[in-house]
Parts: sequence; C-alpha cells; structure tokens
Amino acid sequence: AQPTDEKRIILVADATAGGQRELWGEQGNPAWLNDVANVRTFLGKTSLEYEQLLELIDLEFINPAHDIAINHLDGSCDLDKKELTTLDPPKLDRMQRFLRLWRKLGGWQLWELDLVLRAPAIGNGSLDEPFLVRLYYFARLRSRLGTKVTVSQLCALFDDLSTETHFAGAHTKRIEGFYQSVFLNRRVAQPIDPAFEVAAVDVPAPTVEKISGH
Repeated sequence: AQPTDEKRIILVADATAGGQRELWGEQGNPAWLNDVANVRTFLGKTSLEYEQLLELIDLEFINPAHDIAINHLDGSCDLDKKELTTLDPPKLDRMQRFLRLWRKLGGWQLWELDLVLRAPAIGNGSLDEPFLVRLYYFARLRSRLGTKVTVSQLCALFDDLSTETHFAGAHTKRIEGFYQSVFLNRRVAQPIDPAFEVAAVDVPAPTVEKISGH
C-alpha cells in the first residue's frame, strides 16, 4: 500500500462522499454518515475528549453556519445517545483537515488555529498551501519573540485586535478576546470608558473617535 500523503489530505479539500467515507474508515458502510455522527464513534475516530468536541463545533471555520450541534437523544450521559446534527461530507472534510494540522502544531489551542486560519492577512479562511507557508513564518516569528507571546497578541500585528470570545469549557465563562483584555480590563483601568466597549468600536470604518480624546 502507498503511504498516506497527509500534507495533500490537509491542504486539498475533498468534499465528496466517497473521499470522506474512506478517510473516516467507513468504506462499504451505506449508513456511514449516521454512524460517524454518533458522538462516541466520532470521539473514537478523532481521539478528542468530549469538551474538545464542544470547542471544535464552536469554531467559525468548522461551524460557520452554527448548525452543527449535539442532539441529546435522552437525558443520560451515555455518549451513544448523543449525535452530531447536520453532518455532511464538506463539514467532515473541514473537521478532519483542521484536526490533522492542529495535531502537528503541538501545544496550540483549537481556537488559536481557528483564529489564525481566519485572519485576513494570514489564512483568510483557506486551509491551503499559501496559508501553510504563512503559518510557518508566523510560528517562526512567535518563536523569535519568545514563548510568552500569545497567538492572539501576534495576530494583532497583522490584523485588527480580535474581539471574539472563545469556548473555555461547559458551564464556564467564555474567554474574552484580545481587545477586551487590553481595553476593557478592569485591573488596568477603572472605570471603563464606554467609548471602548466592543459595540462602540466593532463598527464599519471610518470611525470618528480618537484615543487621544479618551
């Protein structure tokens, strides 16, 4: 058998049912989509923990329409009684390509890869060869600046400061975006100037407010 060309699998989309059935190890199974959608089966195939699955389907690259959810077939904690809704070959393709790359980065959070992948000046939403090249230089720059530099901080050198919040765990307050940590941090400024609230700044350009006025 030929060795698996994982780089090609990551960088070249294959949204066909036949391609995804093979990649998910479901050759010859006519009910493969329903089987893969079973949460226990999905976790087994991806080696994710349940909380990581919740984080995965929270990502904009993975779930841009916010239609992938976990349907609880009963009130138990039995993973066999939970299923992922609206799965189809294109969604499974994004998932497996994203997870393969994430595992090669080592130490990155799922949301960090999602942030870089969607940053207009880095990935612009395309998991392809040009993004991989830019990701390589992004990682080199992070290494040069030191381990204390976060992915969010480095993204701010290329694009607007992110105001997106991120999944931090079930029943846990979401992680605030880098913008909030800088301009809405009560440990830094008291009181918070309402001109810096996300709703006031996350608006189409041009804006009229200037930092010098605050």
